Amino acid sequence: MVWESLIDRTLTSFDAGTPRVKVRKYLEEAEVDFALGTKCYVKDWSYMHKSGSISIPLPNDFVEVVGQVEYDTAILDHRRDFKVSSRFKKNNQLKTGTPQSYYVRGDKMFIYPVSGTGLVTFSYAAMPTHLDPLLADPGYVWLRFKDLTYEQFYSGDSIEGLTSGATAEVVDVVNVYQDHGYLVLKDWDQTSFQDSEQIYKACEEEGMWGNIYASWEDLLDDWASLGLGGVANARGIEYDYSDPGVSPVIPDVYHADLIHYARSALYADQADDQRSLQSKAIYETNKQEAGIQLPMKGYSGPNQIIDTMFR
Repeated sequence: MVWESLIDRTLTSFDAGTPRVKVRKYLEEAEVDFALGTKCYVKDWSYMHKSGSISIPLPNDFVEVVGQVEYDTAILDHRRDFKVSSRFKKNNQLKTGTPQSYYVRGDKMFIYPVSGTGLVTFSYAAMPTHLDPLLADPGYVWLRFKDLTYEQFYSGDSIEGLTSGATAEVVDVVNVYQDHGYLVLKDWDQTSFQDSEQIYKACEEEGMWGNIYASWEDLLDDWASLGLGGVANARGIEYDYSDPGVSPVIPDVYHADLIHYARSALYADQADDQRSLQSKAIYETNKQEAGIQLPMKGYSGPNQIIDTMFR
């Protein structure tokens, strides 16, 4: 069910003047709460583990691992704390060899023993993410980037395409993971950024140093030490940013349950505590039942494949 239909159904019991943006916000809150409570939103993740590294970064929306973690074709054992990894140490140094175990701490997955390069794959329960409604502006576009080097991009940066000469201002940097993510742009000059061209923070200092260095490549060698900002490669062209999502990402069968949460919040805004509690009780009951049924059905909805190997 699309967001607009969910908003319409939520508002059947309320005044027509109720702000739709507010209803959308409550529905999005419901989706996050439902996904965390049921683990119904599952994604697949793959990452090329670098030789000699003891950990890999986890996705920004990671909640917990679902099922098995594989290293190439081997299944890793799950260890719950850091202390058990001591068996992979010798003389206080990490042992090397074929990975056997993993554990999760914070935003990283640690893998032992330390090995060469290998592909780590697993499924995980994810938390839905929603973009700020203020960014849903027809005047904004978004640009996917990869191979970020030196510094990060920040809101307020002016960026330029090295080949195309396209310019824009960064409104926000979203879904950043390691060296790739999306830039939300405004004041775009309508010149198309070219796929795979370098994009960089444009500033007076960059222009000044550009007159001193013999080539762009020479300037890049010293870019970090000069503190000139982000540099990356564009991946794909601009996209309309006016619609951050047509429908919820949790399985369709649970979309209607979000309505009860939103109605509860709207009744609370009206100080109608009785109806608010009634709607919330329906929502909580449905969420609890879904959390019980999902593991038995082995159903997690349509998985989304996360590409971390395009570099």
